[in-house]
Amino acid sequence: MDVWDSVARNLATMGEFDRPQFDGKKAQARFLILLRDHRESNNASQRASGAAENVTEKIILLHDICNQVGEAKREENNCLTQEYEEASKVEENGAFVREEAMKSQRKRMMKDEDDSGGGYGGKMLKQRCLEIGKLIFEK
Repeated sequence: MDVWDSVARNLATMGEFDRPQFDGKKAQARFLILLRDHRESNNASQRASGAAENVTEKIILLHDICNQVGEAKREENNCLTQEYEEASKVEENGAFVREEAMKSQRKRMMKDEDDSGGGYGGKMLKQRCLEIGKLIFEK
């Protein structure tokens, strides 16, 4: 919005421009209206086949501005897409590192259980076996 405020200030310094309450928000709104109207008239003139088109300096400037705005939007979308892909790659790499760390941790836990004389499952398995034994004994 600072850029639009700068445009409004520059216009206010011009002698021919006589809108004292013109600000950045109004400048942006007017710009977007001009582009929208130009695109609509351009689409209408393309549909009218064989009709002679009166090309003025204003139309040429608006056409150039539309092209530049389109290029800027494409560049912005490309940057956003690239940032998204980089973030996805970082997330995938993080998930891979986490998975490898979990595998390593499981291997160490299994080794520790084997060294302590416990079987697969360790303490939890022993507790489950005791619970099952109690249930069988009660019946």
